[in-house]
Amino acid sequence: MLSNNPNIRELDLLMSSGEIVSSSLMSIALQELGLNSISLTGFQAGIDTNSTFGEAQIVSIDNKRINNEINKGRVVVIAGFQGYKKNFEITTLGRGGSDTTAVALAASLKADICEVYTDVKGIFTADPRIVKNAKKIDYLSYEDMLELANYGAKMHPRSIELGLHYDMPIFIKSFFESGTGTIICNMEKLNNLQKRGIIVNKITENRNKVTGVTSEGNISKITLHNFLTNQV
Repeated sequence: MLSNNPNIRELDLLMSSGEIVSSSLMSIALQELGLNSISLTGFQAGIDTNSTFGEAQIVSIDNKRINNEINKGRVVVIAGFQGYKKNFEITTLGRGGSDTTAVALAASLKADICEVYTDVKGIFTADPRIVKNAKKIDYLSYEDMLELANYGAKMHPRSIELGLHYDMPIFIKSFFESGTGTIICNMEKLNNLQKRGIIVNKITENRNKVTGVTSEGNISKITLHNFLTNQV
């Protein structure tokens, strides 16, 4: 070990390199498939953050470079989890930073939906590794997902908060299996999203009394919500 107490600025510079390597490799792979692709670091993509090393928050995104590359017909691959602050110092966003980057970029670019690919099929009513008959949830409100995320579900709360703030639907789906995932959105706008062709899944009413159960270690929490009285 080089240091028992490494400088946090140096750690951020080091930690950001992993996503830069991944985005470069992805761009190279896309080029090999015949696509005109380019990779950008968070700095090159204009992701401006506050000054908190290790847990920075996105302040704004200057997407001129991204739009210029898109207008050239390029597939733009952006390194998540990172940005820059004043004096061009590199910062990282902490846990869940890549999801947060994806939602922030989707909102900045005015995308119809933000698709997040992961190693699971979507959000389940419980951890399927523990509860064998857990069911996948097709649609969740931002509020319900935020509640689940705060207690151990797959997405980080900051990414859901951004989705809620900018009304950006988030589609969580699997890398390994085609088909449906879980769409997190404003539930009152589901029909409009379907009419616009943004979602194609059949919309069914959720009649479950409990949306989902998450756990932390040996602790579980159940939140009951009465929609008639709007009480928890």
